[in-house]
Amino acid sequence: MRLLIVDGISSTREEYIDLVDKKYLSDVSEANSAEDAAFHILERKPDVIITSDVLSFRSGYELVKLVDELDLGIPVIVISNDTDRAILAINNNAFDFIVKPVSAIRLNNAIDNALNTIKEMYGHTGRISNIKDVKVKINTTSGFRLIELNKLMYCEAEGTYTKLFFEDGGWYYSTYNLGKIENLIKDYFFIRINRSVLINLSKVKLINKKDELCVLEDGIRVSFNISKKKIREMEKNLTL
Repeated sequence: MRLLIVDGISSTREEYIDLVDKKYLSDVSEANSAEDAAFHILERKPDVIITSDVLSFRSGYELVKLVDELDLGIPVIVISNDTDRAILAINNNAFDFIVKPVSAIRLNNAIDNALNTIKEMYGHTGRISNIKDVKVKINTTSGFRLIELNKLMYCEAEGTYTKLFFEDGGWYYSTYNLGKIENLIKDYFFIRINRSVLINLSKVKLINKKDELCVLEDGIRVSFNISKKKIREMEKNLTL
C-alpha cells in the first residue's frame, strides 16, 4: 500500500507515521503542503492520504476537495484539533475525520476501512483504472511535463530514455526508463506487451493472434509484436 502523510511540521508527520501499523509502512511518502501533496498524488498515486486540516497556503480541506474533483478514488483521512471542523471535512467528501489526540487504534481502523472501501468499489486495493482527466508528472530532457494519460497511446524504450507517443501524433522523450514509467502508470489501464513497448489498453483496436500483432488506433494507427503469452494474459484479465 502507498501512503501519503501531509503536514507542514516534520515532527507531526513522524508522529502520524509512528502510529501507523508497520504493515502499512512499506511505501510511505511525505508532503509539507497541499501543493507539495498534489505532485505526490500525480506522480506516486497513493492508496490512502492522511492530512492535517491546517496547512500553509491551502488547507487540508482544499486538498480533500482537489482529490475529489480529480475523481481518483483516493480516500483522504483528515486529522484536526477541532471537532467543529468535521462539517468541512464532510462537505469536501473526506473519507474520515479524526480529532486529536489520535490513537493508533483509531488511525489504523480508518486506514483499514479506507482500503476495504476501495476494494469493494473497484475490486482491488490499488488505483482505479479510469484515466479520465488523470495527469502524471514525467521528467523530460528539458524539465518535466504533466501528461494526460487518456491521450497517451504508447511508450517505447529508446536506450535509457523512453519515447512517449500521443493520439494526435505528437511525441517527446522522457529521461525515465520504460520500467519507471511502467511503475508510474501501470494502475491506469496500461500494460507492457513486450520488452520495449507499453500500451494504453483503451487504444487497442484489435489483437491478431495468428500474426501475433497488437494494433492500436485513435487518430493514428500503429501495430506491435506481442507474444502468445501476453495475448493470453490480456484475454484473461480484459474483455477484448
